[in-house]
Amino acid sequence: MVGNFFLAREDDGPEFGAADEEMLMLFASQAAAAIVNAQAHQQQRRARADLEALIEITPVGVLVIDAGTGLPVSSNREANRLIVTLREPGRPAEELMETVTCRFGDGREVPPQ
Repeated sequence: MVGNFFLAREDDGPEFGAADEEMLMLFASQAAAAIVNAQAHQQQRRARADLEALIEITPVGVLVIDAGTGLPVSSNREANRLIVTLREPGRPAEELMETVTCRFGDGREVPPQ
């Protein structure tokens, strides 16, 4: 149960009918769905923030690459340190993608784009 509705009528008002009950049930189901969606969104945001914090503090360089374009999307502190160390002065960091070998966690190489 997510919440309760309390309905009352004036002494001389009409009785609630089947149409009123149907309307209230529709409203209640929509309100419940909105609450559940908001809770799921909040949990997703919290999980994403936790993951981002974990990635940022890990001593391993993490570089997120857009699978469609092959371009870097984000990187953590250690990856940034490595990029600065490996990059040639005056050359864009994206050029490192041409010389770096990327591997999956199981050791398989990621095919070049």
